[in-house]
Amino acid sequence: MFHTFGFTTSVLLPLYTGSSVVIHEMFYPKEIIRSIMEHNISVFCGVPAMFIVLAQALKEGKASFPSLRLAVSGGSPLPVEILTLINHHYKIPLMEGYGLTEASPVVC
Repeated sequence: MFHTFGFTTSVLLPLYTGSSVVIHEMFYPKEIIRSIMEHNISVFCGVPAMFIVLAQALKEGKASFPSLRLAVSGGSPLPVEILTLINHHYKIPLMEGYGLTEASPVVC
């Protein structure tokens, strides 16, 4: 978690608001999918590569995320087809954020 985006949106903000945080050492898609379903995770923050894998699992019917209410992507541009798939087909708002590393990523 050396990216400012990940630290701010996935650790600092949830702790500030009193939310629980589930952190994985590495991104293993099966573990992340299991964790979202097992812990009833409501907000998922990640980078586009993660959302591409999760979108594929959703399309293949290998995952269902009824507890997920919001997804936030950052770090690099998110492919439009992934944004559209998750926003419209699965009714999960997926927001893309960006900002200056020097000012923390939550600027725009």
